[in-house]
Amino acid sequence: MRIAEKADWPSLLTRTRQAVPEAFGADGHPLNLIDRAWSSPGRPRLATSPVDGRELSALPMLGLDDATAAVRAAKREASEWARVPLDVRQVRVNACLAALRTHRDLLALLLVWEIGKPLKQAQTDVDRC
Repeated sequence: MRIAEKADWPSLLTRTRQAVPEAFGADGHPLNLIDRAWSSPGRPRLATSPVDGRELSALPMLGLDDATAAVRAAKREASEWARVPLDVRQVRVNACLAALRTHRDLLALLLVWEIGKPLKQAQTDVDRC
């Protein structure tokens, strides 16, 4: 199997950590964003890539209580978001879209490694997002 330069998993993980360092714990594993705080609740589960069978990372898997609390927090945040003035929401959404565009290729390659999507389809999914 041939993997393009800078598309190998270690390179992608490094680029991801550089883009969003707050989304990773001291152990280097990804965290969940729940109630505006990055944390690692639940029990870690190793994620395996369908690309080559390698272990990618330990992902925090939420139990029922943590998942319920996360949904409640998201509902609260959605209600708060609805009260944010439209011009402020537009600025925030545009900033989010700019970040998605900046990291388009990285996001697409992460989808390839994490769920085995073909690159073109992964790029289309990111574009649609």
